[in-house]
Amino acid sequence: MKWPFRPLSLRATVAAALLTAGLAPLVATLGVYLLVLEPRLERDILKEHEQLALEMGAVLNRGLFERIADTRAFVLNPHTREPSAWRTPGTGPLVGAMNDYVDLYDAYRLIMLVSPSGEVLAVNSRDPNGRPLDTAWLYDRDLSVEPWLAAASGLNGSFGRAPPAVVGAPMKSDYVGEIYDDDGHVLPIAAPVRAADGRVLGVLVNLFDFHRVGATARQMIAQRQQIARSDRRFQIFGPGGELIFDSRPDAPDPRPAWLLDLLARRAYGVPAIAGVLHGEAVAAAPAPAQPGFPGLGWVVVTREPAADAFAGVRDIREKVLLLLALTAVAMSLLGAWWGRRISAPLIDITDRMRALAAGGTAAPVPHVESGGDIGEMARALAVFRQAVIDKDVAVADLAREKAETETERGRLRDVIEGVGDGFFAVDRNWRVTLINSLTARYTAMPEEALVGALLWDAFPAMAGSQLASNLREVMRNRTAANYEAPSVTRPDHLIQTRLFPTPEGVGAWFRDVTEQRRAEAALRESEAFRTLALEAADIGAWDYDPLTGKVVWDDRCQALYGVSPGTVVDYAGFVALVHPADRERVDAEVHAALDPAGTGAYATEFRLNPGPSGGEERWAAEEGQVLFEDGRAVRMIGVVRDVTEYKRSELHRELLVNELNHRVKNSLATVQAIAQQTLKADADPEQARQRFIVRIQALARAHDVLTRRNWESADLAEVIAEAVLPYREAAQHRVRLEGPRVRLTPKAALAISMAAYELGANAAKYGALSSDGSVEIRWWVEHGRLHLVWREAGGPPVTPPGRKGFGTRLIEQGLAGELEADVRFEYRPEGLVCAIDAPLARLSPP
Repeated sequence: MKWPFRPLSLRATVAAALLTAGLAPLVATLGVYLLVLEPRLERDILKEHEQLALEMGAVLNRGLFERIADTRAFVLNPHTREPSAWRTPGTGPLVGAMNDYVDLYDAYRLIMLVSPSGEVLAVNSRDPNGRPLDTAWLYDRDLSVEPWLAAASGLNGSFGRAPPAVVGAPMKSDYVGEIYDDDGHVLPIAAPVRAADGRVLGVLVNLFDFHRVGATARQMIAQRQQIARSDRRFQIFGPGGELIFDSRPDAPDPRPAWLLDLLARRAYGVPAIAGVLHGEAVAAAPAPAQPGFPGLGWVVVTREPAADAFAGVRDIREKVLLLLALTAVAMSLLGAWWGRRISAPLIDITDRMRALAAGGTAAPVPHVESGGDIGEMARALAVFRQAVIDKDVAVADLAREKAETETERGRLRDVIEGVGDGFFAVDRNWRVTLINSLTARYTAMPEEALVGALLWDAFPAMAGSQLASNLREVMRNRTAANYEAPSVTRPDHLIQTRLFPTPEGVGAWFRDVTEQRRAEAALRESEAFRTLALEAADIGAWDYDPLTGKVVWDDRCQALYGVSPGTVVDYAGFVALVHPADRERVDAEVHAALDPAGTGAYATEFRLNPGPSGGEERWAAEEGQVLFEDGRAVRMIGVVRDVTEYKRSELHRELLVNELNHRVKNSLATVQAIAQQTLKADADPEQARQRFIVRIQALARAHDVLTRRNWESADLAEVIAEAVLPYREAAQHRVRLEGPRVRLTPKAALAISMAAYELGANAAKYGALSSDGSVEIRWWVEHGRLHLVWREAGGPPVTPPGRKGFGTRLIEQGLAGELEADVRFEYRPEGLVCAIDAPLARLSPP
């Protein structure tokens, strides 16, 4: 088979491999950034627009609500409900109170008291600067058609406390314009004035300067210049889409159709919307309602060219692309240089082979003295050259030619043995002519059984395989072939094979690449896992300016220290968050890192200040590096992790070690007591050894029960079941356990387990279990005490023993000493009865 294109040269192959290896991680990084990080960063920027719009809307409505509260408070002025203070132009206590109110709150154009029929009862006579105003002519004006008058007159509510108020829509009043000589644009805030019996005496109205909305917005924008960029555009729209305020009135498109359409389609109740429309990053948020004030339906909009809003995101992408290009150039140059270095000896040997093919045997073969595969190939070529020369010289001497041929075959064997891969060759009749030792080991067949045999007879499983197909193709087309496929002799292994035609037939080099491919797959999986771990790492980042003392924390850092988002923190504020016991040490470590004489490295762990309310102890670990310029520290950056669980684990591990030491000592004391009583000097050694082993095994089973419960407690039924397990298995269903669930301390569990084992051993050797009898073990809790009864029946007749054995002493003394239990043995003829009575407080954990 001929390929439609020429294969790459060795030099080009090495260059391509290095280029691929260098670019693959960067391409993966670029993909992760473009698919995951860049969209996330853009969403965060749009979220910032939403937050600013929400904050501005809240401040606007909060300011209007305060003006509502002012109006409601003024209604309660005693002069407001006193008819004698009405219609006294320029004089009177009510007009004086109105003038004082205007002096105090300069945002009001006019304050008027109007009767339900529209007659002006009182109006201020001074402006906010204390200058007289000609307002006497307003007493003759009819205001009965004003919408706010009817709305406020109809408000219901208690008249003994602050009455409700109504905020009318923005209006343009001619009488306000005449007094202040402007456009007369105001916002009416009205509240009813009621008599003591609840009658509506009139309506008090404050005409709020509408232009104060724009002033408030400009003040908010100025306060947020450190958060929002100065080129960001803020606009306020009314419920009908009218433009109330524009931070950049000279900018084009103040009310584009797409923006009005967005405001009209905004779903009711949605706090804010944000997106990229017509090349702009846009966010819109309604001014939220306040308690007692539903709001005016205004919408705050932030606008910024998308190119400016996402400039930082695009800059990161460009840097990654630049790094990718630089890496490609570097890897290409390195691959070209390394490929030339590798391929140069092969090119020399190839030229020498061409010369030999043309009959030139005079020139020596280069690189014969080199090591590795190049040296082996050069030496093999030198052998071939010498064989050609020898053949030309010894044509007449057949014996000498045969000897030379045998010598060459031996050298060829050395070559195929030294390459390190498996090799075999077959002739045109498919008989194996040559193999190396690695092939014999890999196929688990001796060399003498393979050489001379038919390939298909030696390996029946090869029939129909890819290897058989490729061998026939190379034999037919006389062209080399490379491929990977499962092994014929080891189907679970992957083999890389190179087949090439030989004068006699076909030769094959092969190697097992199973582990190599597994390693490559594991490396790819590890790389993917590392990428996910970096995204999921719960690490906060911080930046400290030693010159100004300012500290900048990201969201995770603020959450870890318990600081509200957006809070400005300086170095002193950070130190205050450290536990008082660790502050001096942490401050010293920070100043040591800031010392230009040091390395600038910073790493520490400390507790967080629990504050006046206390709370659980929390730990943080910080690591950072100081940047120096001209011998002074100019910046300190680093990360912080919550290591509370790690610290708790350390403390828990220390407690476990101490507890383990205590329990090991107790267990060794128990083993020592068993050994002393079992291995007595007068006891039979073999019997004593057997008794000692089974008692230790019983103790081990009790330990197993406690280990399954982390040595905190154990169930009484499980302890007894494990203790008599050997006898229950032997006696099948003749051992019965009955009783409620009772939790035991580790000490009580070990004592009861040893007692149950001794009773079981005695029953199996002398009592009911030595024949066809049965054992019943019952327990119950009554009046704060545990009652346990071991009762045997159906065994040999029982008589009291002449002396107490070790088992009896272990039960009586062990339970009495460990659990303050009363133990009573009854040697009844029908069977042994052992009754145990112990206080539950000594047995169960608290």
